[in-house]
Amino acid sequence: MRSFEGAVAAAALLVAGSALAAPKVDPAPVVAAERAFAADGEAMGVRDSFLKHSAPEGIVLQPEPILAKAAFAAQAPGGPKLVWWPLWPPRLS
Repeated sequence: MRSFEGAVAAAALLVAGSALAAPKVDPAPVVAAERAFAADGEAMGVRDSFLKHSAPEGIVLQPEPILAKAAFAAQAPGGPKLVWWPLWPPRLS
């Protein structure tokens, strides 16, 4: 039984150590892409902003999953503006 406890402790240390050694990820490219999407949404509208910024394999739920580009291409041009803006860094209070 004692060797089992030791193995569990060793595994826990291994997992914790690998998490501490993980490289830091820079969120700046994601934040920039989100802000560009939001600015285009205000200037171009929901449809055209999604068509411009969606990945070819991106999906939306309507209510079933569907490719985003197919969903928005099926909509009429024009339509409402996307009024949204990402916040970074997140507020902690």
